[in-house]
Amino acid sequence: MAARKPETIPLLVLALCLAPLSVSPAGEPEKAGNIITGVTVQSGEQETRVTLAGREVPTFNVFKLIQPDRLVVDLPATRISGIEKTRAVDDPRIGEISASEFTQAGNRVSRVSIGLKPGARFDARADGTNIVITIAGPGADRLAGAAPAATPAPAAAVTPAAPVASEPPASAPQNAVSPPPPTPSDFRVVESVGDRAKAGNVTVQRVEAQKNSVAVITRGDVKAYEILEVFGPDRLVVDIYGGTMKNKVSESSLAASAVNRARLARHPDKVRVVLDFTGGKSRPFTVEKTRQGLRIAFPKTEAAPAPKVAASEPARLAEAPKAPAPTPATPPPPAPPPPAPVAKPPESATAPLGSLRDLTFQQEGNEARVILDVKGDAQPQIVHTDDRSVVLEIPSCTLPVTLERTLDVSEFGTPLRSVSAYRVPAEGKVKIVAATNGVLTSRLERREGSLHWVFEIASVTAAADAPREGEAEPSEYVYAPDEVAGYSVRDPAAEAGGGGGEAPAKKAKYTGRRISMDFKDADIHNVLRMISEVAKLNIITSDDVSGKVTITLRNVPWDQALDIILKTKHLGKVRHGNIIRIAKQDDLIKEQKDAAEIQEKMKPLEPLRVRIISINYAQAGDIEKQVKGVLSDRGEVTVDARTNVLIIKDVLENLVKAEGLVRSLDTETPQVLIEARIVEANAFYLREVGIQWGPDLRFDAAHGNPTGLPFPSDMRIRGGADDSTTNTDLSGTANPGRFAVNLPAAVGAGSGGAIGFVFGSAGGSAALNLRLTAAENKGEVKIISAPKIATLDNHKAKIGQGVSIPISVTSAAGVNTIFVEAKLELEVTPHITQEGSILMAIKVTKNEPDFSRTGAKGDPTILKKEAETQVMVRDGDTTVIGGIYTRKTSDTFIGVPVLSRIPILGFFFRNTKYNDDRTELLIFITPRIVNRLQSTVTQK
Repeated sequence: MAARKPETIPLLVLALCLAPLSVSPAGEPEKAGNIITGVTVQSGEQETRVTLAGREVPTFNVFKLIQPDRLVVDLPATRISGIEKTRAVDDPRIGEISASEFTQAGNRVSRVSIGLKPGARFDARADGTNIVITIAGPGADRLAGAAPAATPAPAAAVTPAAPVASEPPASAPQNAVSPPPPTPSDFRVVESVGDRAKAGNVTVQRVEAQKNSVAVITRGDVKAYEILEVFGPDRLVVDIYGGTMKNKVSESSLAASAVNRARLARHPDKVRVVLDFTGGKSRPFTVEKTRQGLRIAFPKTEAAPAPKVAASEPARLAEAPKAPAPTPATPPPPAPPPPAPVAKPPESATAPLGSLRDLTFQQEGNEARVILDVKGDAQPQIVHTDDRSVVLEIPSCTLPVTLERTLDVSEFGTPLRSVSAYRVPAEGKVKIVAATNGVLTSRLERREGSLHWVFEIASVTAAADAPREGEAEPSEYVYAPDEVAGYSVRDPAAEAGGGGGEAPAKKAKYTGRRISMDFKDADIHNVLRMISEVAKLNIITSDDVSGKVTITLRNVPWDQALDIILKTKHLGKVRHGNIIRIAKQDDLIKEQKDAAEIQEKMKPLEPLRVRIISINYAQAGDIEKQVKGVLSDRGEVTVDARTNVLIIKDVLENLVKAEGLVRSLDTETPQVLIEARIVEANAFYLREVGIQWGPDLRFDAAHGNPTGLPFPSDMRIRGGADDSTTNTDLSGTANPGRFAVNLPAAVGAGSGGAIGFVFGSAGGSAALNLRLTAAENKGEVKIISAPKIATLDNHKAKIGQGVSIPISVTSAAGVNTIFVEAKLELEVTPHITQEGSILMAIKVTKNEPDFSRTGAKGDPTILKKEAETQVMVRDGDTTVIGGIYTRKTSDTFIGVPVLSRIPILGFFFRNTKYNDDRTELLIFITPRIVNRLQSTVTQK
């Protein structure tokens, strides 16, 4: 990059400096090498073109002055030859052209002044060795190179906006100066086809180059798509709604003459195809649907049909060699936006295309968003951007009176101070002005039916903190724009917070041209005059401003240098337009206090007004107390409960404050859906083995085996454990009737098994009954209870289901019946935090009757399971708030003493039982914010 021109200080300032001072050397002045040899004027119907002919590639500064309106072109190191000093021009846009030369700090400077008619706009560019200045009147659609808008034709032909001039030749030096090109966020919607909600499924396969066209090959019919043209560099964007593709992103080179590259990206609701124009310059194109997808044709310029959609973006300035572009002394008014591109003209020329129904502000990460609810076909456009504001214009749009206001967004900590919306009835349009601290990059997005005006917060910080190219070299002077009459959203507090007063809460951002200075015992008035010359601002000092300054600064912004000097001398500044008034800090503070006192004294004299404010979501009586806090002693507020409105009476200033407070408090209350899951799991195992046996032995004469003893002569031996359930007669055998060992397992119908044996003698004198029983039981039980309920933020909700069990109670008064609840119940009180989490006070109860365990009168017992706690869960997440795990095992041994422990034989004298029961209880909670997008969570 070529070196910048050395910074100069006017001789007038140097002559007025009484003390020795020196400016940091920056290099030797250049010799006057270029010569302007002629000025030609070409008048047309839409524009006038003034050409300054030179011998070398020019370096020039262009700025506009007022009273009278004139355009000034300064050419350093340039001479004028063969041009009249003053030349009258018969033209509807310009008056006379004058040329002059002067010397500034030893450098020759040539100046050409062009008188402008009211409302004229200009564009300047370098064309080889010439300077071409295009001047358009207020009725012209474009500054230069615009073809008249043709009537809509049936074909979908679109002639994109041609830049004012082509790219400068590669041999041009990089220090040539011209206004900068538009930011990459400039775009226009060319065509929107189909209903996005009914787009269907489309698979984008590839993009291929064809003869004079580019084809987007898809599988499936393209039912909804949108064509956008993006500038700086120029490229064509095709959004295919309902589309998908195999890879998330892809890129391919094309062999088409108009387009050299295609980039594809998959989005949740669409596939975006970006076509880069060859050389960064747009071409005329047409878009049509085919059986294979979409076809974008690029007809030759000379054979292009009449455009269907007129170029709609503001005229773009030519991209000049990269050098600091001067800012005009008076900024040209924003170009009136052309009508929104539509496929056919509206049925009524006066009927608005849309209406702005709501305007809100929110911050998302490193982006600040102004959300516009625009109904209809109106097409918003960003028409103006500078270091103080960005203007969004919505042509053919209406705005309700309730939305014609200013939103103070300074507390969000973003570079945006306020957002103002107002109507322009004469032009039938709506303008939205965002007051900014520095130049912001913005863009327009459509999301969920709303239009988002997105500002990149990081762009200002990065631009201010990033090192500038050539910082070690002095920079050229900047012609700062003069203040003109019109709509202003500048914050007065920001203008008055200069070198004096309290230190700002945030780090100051300086945007002035960088300078270097080295002064010793210099009079402060001379230093201020030098800064005034650099900043191109008027500086007025009070009588109390005096003293000398010794300072050495290298490569710092002039506004930072001014603040440092003022703080050193305990001075302050107040800016009014392009005038800076400097006085003692104490005097400025006193002026502010006096102004505040006067304003307070004037308030009792202001007339009282009445404003009726409707409340949508809250109760008017609940907000009444907060509103009273912002009213004056004369103000009063009344609640109309029938219509839920506030009737406020006070001065206008307090009415505005009260309405702003009401709008901040009257937000849709968030609604939370809480779902609880109570999961119970039971697993049990039972194994039991038992035995029963008993003998029946008889020694008597009847059976032929008496004992042969006098006593006992007869004898009978049998079991002593009676079990009537097993006394089953077996024919041909004796029935013992009793068991000697009676240790059975719990068997029966549907449980376990048993087998019996009867052994008897031939004579019937001996019998043995044997019965084996065994049982095994295993099972698993799962119970899931899922109550759910929705409630508002900070409101208790309860849901339950169960039975009421009647229980008889005997008392002195007699027998009474009471009902005990056995039910599943969920009780919760949610609170949504600022970051979107949900704090809940939860009580979950599950009570159920147990008829296997009853009281003395047969009443069942109640099994209780309950959890009560407070938890914080993020929206949509699931957490476990509690759990109970129980395991019960038992190994039971029942037998005959001594005999049951004999190996092997002990089996006939014992009963064994093993039991293992496991129970687990878990409680899950899942909260969800139902109306997150509609509700507003209060944030700082």
